[in-house]
Amino acid sequence: MNPRKKNEGDPSYDDLRIVPEAAERRHDDRISPDVDLPCTIEGARVVHILGLSVGATGMRVLTDIRLPSEHAHITLQLGTGGPSVQVEGSVVWDDEKDFGIFKRTVSGIHFDRITPEDQRAIQDYLRKYLHREHRGNS
Repeated sequence: MNPRKKNEGDPSYDDLRIVPEAAERRHDDRISPDVDLPCTIEGARVVHILGLSVGATGMRVLTDIRLPSEHAHITLQLGTGGPSVQVEGSVVWDDEKDFGIFKRTVSGIHFDRITPEDQRAIQDYLRKYLHREHRGNS
């Protein structure tokens, strides 16, 4: 999702928050794993990963709260028995969704602080995931 320009009369625009410096310019493709990767973000009870960047530079998540713009502390478990990685990121865009009985927020997060080891761990996980998916569809 790219940040949208203001369109008068577009009621969804008011729900879309774009951090000024971050007209999110994603340099990597994003993979949407169809497996549930355990992830915690400080303050959120519900976190579902919608996509991870191939270069391990960010992710798109669905949460039960609107995340603060900066310093989201994130723990990501890379598969069953896989490594756990710790990152700190900033929300570069978000979009609130009202489902009537509950609200959720979809957010794009850029990883501001990630160790080279954790970045490689995410990249390795995604590479293995794509390899399994490719073999399964052959």
